Amino acid sequence: MKRLKINLLLLLGTVLFILFCVDMTLRLIGYQTVMPYKIKHTVADMFQMPNRDVDIVLPVQSPEFMPHATTNSIGMLDIEYPEKKPADTLRGIVLGDSFCAALEVPQKDNFHTIMENTMKIHNKKVEFLNFGVRAIGLTQEIQLFNTMAYKYNPDFVLHALYIHNDMVDNSIFYRKAYPDPLIEGSHKHPPLDKQIEYVWRRFNFFLSEKTRVYPFIRVKYAIFEGQFIKWLKANYLHEKKMKVLPKMNKDEKVSGEKVQAEVKVEPKNERGNVFARKPTTSQEKEYVATYMKKYHQFEDKEKSVPDSEKADYHKGLAYSDPLILELLLLNHLNEKLKKEHIKFYVFYFDYKGKLSSMQTVSMDEKIKIYWIIEEFLREKGIPQYNLMAEMAENPTKNLNELFYKTDDHWNVAGHKFVAEKLTPFITQNLLADFK
Repeated sequence: MKRLKINLLLLLGTVLFILFCVDMTLRLIGYQTVMPYKIKHTVADMFQMPNRDVDIVLPVQSPEFMPHATTNSIGMLDIEYPEKKPADTLRGIVLGDSFCAALEVPQKDNFHTIMENTMKIHNKKVEFLNFGVRAIGLTQEIQLFNTMAYKYNPDFVLHALYIHNDMVDNSIFYRKAYPDPLIEGSHKHPPLDKQIEYVWRRFNFFLSEKTRVYPFIRVKYAIFEGQFIKWLKANYLHEKKMKVLPKMNKDEKVSGEKVQAEVKVEPKNERGNVFARKPTTSQEKEYVATYMKKYHQFEDKEKSVPDSEKADYHKGLAYSDPLILELLLLNHLNEKLKKEHIKFYVFYFDYKGKLSSMQTVSMDEKIKIYWIIEEFLREKGIPQYNLMAEMAENPTKNLNELFYKTDDHWNVAGHKFVAEKLTPFITQNLLADFK
C-alpha cells in the first residue's frame, strides 16, 4: 500500500513537472492565450465576466473584425454605472442577444451608446445600460433583469427581439433546466448543480489567467471536440428543426369553435417591402385573430398550471408552440414591469439573409409571425418598432452596407443606422411617458 502511494505521488509529480515545463515553453515562445470573457450564471445560464478587457474567440470567426470584450465591474459590456440613478437622468435597460452585446464593433459605435450620447428628454440625460449577451433568449433576459438589472432602478426597458433564433434559445434554456422565469421568484433559488458549475467555471478562469498550458490544452480540445461533433452530426445525428410558427389544423378548437386551417397567402406579383405588409384580406385578418384566440387560451391556462409542473409544461411549449411561449414570456415581463412602474418598449428584426431572399422568393408565408407579434404588442399596449421593415426599404443596399459580408451582425454603419431609426421611436415614447 505504501509503495502504491509513493508511485502515485511520483506519477503526479511527473505530470505536474511536464505541465510546468510546457507552460514555461509557451511563455518563452510568446504564446498568447485568448482570454475567456463569459461566466456561467446560476439562473440565467450565462453572463460576461466582470472587469474584462480582452480579445475573444467567437464560434464563427470573421476576417473583418477582431471581437473584443470590455466589461464593467458586474460584467456588462458597457461603462461603469452607479446603482443609484442620478437625479437628472432617465435610465433604460437594454435586453437582447448578440446584436445588443455588439462585440463586433467598438463600444462607442454600438447603437445604444450612440443613442446615450445624443439623446436628451426634458433636459435629462438618457442612459442605456447594456445587458445584452450573445446567444440568449427572453428566458435568460428575464432572469438577468430579475437578478441584476432591476437593481439599477430603470425607468424603462428596451427589448430587442431577434425573430431568427430567440425562440430556439428559449428551448435550449429549458433543456438545460435553469429556473423557469415564468415562475415568480424562481431566480431566488438557483439549483445546486448550477452553483457548482459556476464555481467550477470560476476555477477555470483562474487557471486560464495564471497559466499558459491550461488554455492551450482547452483550445486544442475545443477544436477536436468541435470537429468530432460536426462529424457525429453529419454521420449519425439528424436533428429536427423546430418550427416557430405551428400550423393550425382544422380540427383545432378555440373557445369551443372549429378554426380555419392555416391560410395560404397568395404571393403578389409586386413583392415590395413584405416586412411592412399588414394583413389586408379577410382571410389574413382572420388568421391573426384565430391565432390570438389560441394564445389567449394558453394565457388563461397559464394561471391554472401549478408551479411544480410549470417548468415541464413550458419546456414542452418551447418545442410544440415556441411562438406561444415567446408571447407568454413577453406578457410576463410586461406585467412585471407594469407593477414596478417601468415602461416597456420592443423592437424586432430578423436574419440578414431574409433581405436577400426578398429578391428571389416569396416571403408572404414568413411574414405571418410579424403580424402576430405586432397584434400581440398592440393588444398589450406595448410600444413597438419594426426595424426589419426599415431595413427592407432598400434591401440590396442595406444588406451590403449595414452588415458584415462574412458575418450576420451589423457593422459600424449598421449600428448607426439602427440608432438613427430607433431614436425618434424611443424619444416619442419617453416624451409621452415622462412628462
